Amino acid sequence: IGKIIQIRDNDPIGIINQALLILRVDESIYSSELLRIFLITSEGNAALLEESHGSAQVNIGKREQIEAISILIPPKEIIEELTSELRSIDKAILLKKEELRYLNSMQTLILSKMGA
Repeated sequence: IGKIIQIRDNDPIGIINQALLILRVDESIYSSELLRIFLITSEGNAALLEESHGSAQVNIGKREQIEAISILIPPKEIIEELTSELRSIDKAILLKKEELRYLNSMQTLILSKMGA
C-alpha cells in the first residue's frame, strides 16, 4: 500500500486496476521526479492515502482527492536544477543495479564451473 514507482519509457506495459493509480505530470509546470520524491515522503504519502478505502486491499482515493493535495511548486529554475540532480542520481542507481545483476550472474557462472 502506498508504494511509489516511476515508470520509464522503456518499462514493459502493465495492467492497472482499482488498487493502482497512474499519475501523469504536466512537465511544463512540475517534474515527475519531484512528484515521486514528494509522494515517498511521510507527508506526501499520508496525503495520498488519506482518503483511501477498500476492504481486503486499501485503494487510492478518487481523482478529485488526489488533485486536491497541496504541493509546493518552486520557481522553474529550481525545478529544473532539482530534476537534473534527481535524474543523475536515478541514472547512477540504475547503472549500479545493472552492475549488480551482471556480477551476480558471473558469480553463478563461476561457482557452477568450480563445482563441475
